[in-house]
Amino acid sequence: MKKDAYEQYWEWASKPPESDLSIPASIYNAVMQLSGEDQQDRRKVNAAVRRSRWQAICRGRNEDIYDTAEWTEAAIDDLKASLEHGSTIEEAAGFLCRSGNIQDVERKARELGLPIRGQPR
Repeated sequence: MKKDAYEQYWEWASKPPESDLSIPASIYNAVMQLSGEDQQDRRKVNAAVRRSRWQAICRGRNEDIYDTAEWTEAAIDDLKASLEHGSTIEEAAGFLCRSGNIQDVERKARELGLPIRGQPR
């Protein structure tokens, strides 16, 4: 059975520090907009995530938390490590929380002369 947003969030929030478990930015961002009390309410968490995803669809695109952020030295280091270890451009964009702006991630990778795997844009 597929986990709802509430279960995904709390599984991630309760994970041990060494775990690589991640959640979509759409879940994280929606839950972070709720009060601490509302984060404990399954109905409110799932409704917030649905509302957030619907708003993104209505805007005609997916958004991630760093889509419009400037490229920091740390983000560039993470991009280099991700691509040099065989990630596709899409996987790297997800890792960098820039999955709504894959074209910018690819542009930066080309600018840096990094290897690019995945669908060309």
